[in-house]
Amino acid sequence: MARPKAAMTARSAETSAQPCEDCGAPIGGRERCDKLFHQLIARDFSDALYFGSHRLLVDCYAMQHERYIHSYKSFAAHLTGLCCALEFADDAKLMRAIHLGLDGNVKGDRPPVPRDRGELTILSVIHAGGAARHHEAVRAWADSVWRAWSQQHELARTLLRELRIAAENTNREL
Repeated sequence: MARPKAAMTARSAETSAQPCEDCGAPIGGRERCDKLFHQLIARDFSDALYFGSHRLLVDCYAMQHERYIHSYKSFAAHLTGLCCALEFADDAKLMRAIHLGLDGNVKGDRPPVPRDRGELTILSVIHAGGAARHHEAVRAWADSVWRAWSQQHELARTLLRELRIAAENTNREL
């Protein structure tokens, strides 16, 4: 199902392009959107100045592109990652609890994906000049995506509490 065009900052050539079927970015479709995502990931790993917001960038993209959150485990990982970053200041122990708690067979029913997945998309990040602006753009994108998933905020907080407790009750160090 095609999504409406989202409001975003973009170059004029891109604003007339076919929208991504998932996030709505007028970028030339889903394939082009994925290509830009992989370019950003490559930059994260090739330039340490950009890597600081890598996890948040991945969480944003996944929460706007349904195939990346098809399983409940993936959904839970990306939703709790957003919550941890935005509501718990990227708490390192909590982020570790997410990794430990979601390692293995995780069962649950993923809620429906909202039609609106955020006003901002990958386009707001791809054109950010320099590392500092890149991090600001990723954070703004995250805020936008988090608002779009507002009906799942309590679920995210509950999952984080459960993951923290489970991690504390294991022999693995947070």
